[in-house]
Amino acid sequence: MSAQVYGQHILHNWSETYRLALPIYGKTDPLSPDYYVKLHRNEYQATLMINTYYMDGDLVPQIALAADYRNAWYLEPSIKYRYGNFELLLKYQFIDGNFTGIGIFRDRDQALMRITYLFP
Repeated sequence: MSAQVYGQHILHNWSETYRLALPIYGKTDPLSPDYYVKLHRNEYQATLMINTYYMDGDLVPQIALAADYRNAWYLEPSIKYRYGNFELLLKYQFIDGNFTGIGIFRDRDQALMRITYLFP
């Protein structure tokens, strides 16, 4: 199990919100105030990862979670199975919440299946 909390503080004194240099999908006017993602002076995130080993390390379930304190979050369950020289990894990445921090990718969930051959 691994957990952490971290944050960032923007030192400039322009205003309470700033613009992240990432345009919002579908917006076409870069001079529009809604063109870029808003970033606050103080941003905080927390992460948690839990995994364990079964069958002498051949079966490894894992879950990872990241949360932004402005209500955006990321969830990634995965399972890895090793059989002989082959390794199978199944993973799904789910992102949801407000359009801040990791939430800017909320329409980009991903599924992964990877088969690896490990040479002896």
